[in-house]
Amino acid sequence: MIFIWKKGDELVYKVSVHGVDISIEKANIKELKKKLPESLREEVKTQWGGPREKQLEEELEFYKSVNWEKSNGIQVTKLIRNKQIDKLELLLKFNENS
Repeated sequence: MIFIWKKGDELVYKVSVHGVDISIEKANIKELKKKLPESLREEVKTQWGGPREKQLEEELEFYKSVNWEKSNGIQVTKLIRNKQIDKLELLLKFNENS
């Protein structure tokens, strides 16, 4: 998964690849910020108090809980998958009507 956020935009995009299928979904960044766990808050200045594994687990649970919606806000130009390489090329062209 790749997460993309254009500074100042209200949407964050999630690009997922499953085999040769690509899905692009969006969520409202303002709504997400209200639900962020402590380990993901920008304003938190202190070091995470527990093992890194706990923090990763909290982050994964957060992203799984987000209500993502389908989007055409970003274009995928190419996906190459074979035994030697996985290559995803994204054209970061943000559509206003996404």
